[in-house]
Amino acid sequence: MAEKIILFLSDLKPNARPASYTFQGEPDTETVSGTQTNEAPVKWLLRKHPGISQVICFCSTKSQNPVTLTLPNGTARTADQSALEHFSEHIEAFSKDNPVQLVPLDYNPSKSLEQDLLPDLMKHITSNDSIYLDLTGGMRNDNLNLFLLSRVLNYTGVVVKGAVYSNFETKQVEDMTHLIHTFDLVEGVQDFTSFGNVKKLRAYYGEPAKDADVEKLLKSMETLIQNITLCRSTTIDSNLKTFSKALNKAKHCGDPLLEQLLPTFRQKYCKGTENTMTTPELIAWCLDSDMVQQALTLYTERIPAYLREMKYLTIGTLEEKAQEKVDRAVKDSHQDETTVIFDKDLLLRGFSLSLPTYSKVPYVKTIERLDDALKGTPYRLNVPTERMQHILRDYIYLKMVRNMINHANDHNAEGRRSQESYLVEHGYPPIDKISVADIRKTLTTALQRLTDA
Repeated sequence: MAEKIILFLSDLKPNARPASYTFQGEPDTETVSGTQTNEAPVKWLLRKHPGISQVICFCSTKSQNPVTLTLPNGTARTADQSALEHFSEHIEAFSKDNPVQLVPLDYNPSKSLEQDLLPDLMKHITSNDSIYLDLTGGMRNDNLNLFLLSRVLNYTGVVVKGAVYSNFETKQVEDMTHLIHTFDLVEGVQDFTSFGNVKKLRAYYGEPAKDADVEKLLKSMETLIQNITLCRSTTIDSNLKTFSKALNKAKHCGDPLLEQLLPTFRQKYCKGTENTMTTPELIAWCLDSDMVQQALTLYTERIPAYLREMKYLTIGTLEEKAQEKVDRAVKDSHQDETTVIFDKDLLLRGFSLSLPTYSKVPYVKTIERLDDALKGTPYRLNVPTERMQHILRDYIYLKMVRNMINHANDHNAEGRRSQESYLVEHGYPPIDKISVADIRKTLTTALQRLTDA
């Protein structure tokens, strides 16, 4: 692993004069001199980071052509010198006690970043190198190229440790590392929003984060993502409440950029009471984050509780035997009680009813004759019967899909086939031919059915 500086070399102006520069925030430290634009910032980097072994310079043709320097009285110096020669001479003199290698790379503004600049640079960079950027030299668009190069290098294992800029007006070398880290923050929020990945945000803020509100947010994020990934569905409600609370509190954290980025996430996924994230919104976020299996698990194990909580139906006191059956199943499965009630009781209430086509499939009989199945039971519908029938079909279909993915189909193969035939008749894709796109579409439709007024 080596430490290196990367820069675009500025031209040398014929009337350039040496000047003394301090480092921003350190006015009492020893100054460094600089005539050519890149001199002072590179000298400061070499002074602050004595482990630097290379300075890689992208050099235009003009920066390699000699110029005649004029003296203060207007006369020409006898020796012509290019910007590269001048820069090399002064950097070598400055670092004579700790020599560094200067690596010039030809640069033409018409060259392609990805086809020319990056391949040339990669010949001198290895993974695990640490780099520093001097943002002072070159044309304005060269700074953008330097930023882009640094982001690409970051993905190859190279660490961007800092950046500096030489301010000609104030004669200060300014630390611009925060700009590099700003990219990390934006990427971190993007990773979390798009993929449920918290690593970049944690790397940016550290562990623990200095701001207490940010730390609570990160911790709640990590816990939520971990339990979603491990399909610990019984903890999700509590995790979700903690995350929603931390997300709202982070509105007033000490990081103004994070404060600006978080509302986008809240507006898209947190439309519940007081901007909290609801179970359907969490499932939608999992789908958008390509966590399809986790979305399926959350739907099949959390939607029954959501229906009860949102009063789509009311569940009264179960009969003694029914409650004992539910209690045993909860103990054996570690599932949420309402999910067990749905699977082991509610959806079996139509068992004794007659149905010409699917007489041996209790779930189907319950759904098709829902009002009859629930008459005189502890269950009362608070939404139209047809809507609840759609929701229950979604539920048993997605549960079958989840079981298929987990290789956990039940032992009643005949009943399963009959149940699938019934669902296919209602427009659901055959499970043995289902694609990820089909799962996404079915889940999205199911979520819309839940949330549409």
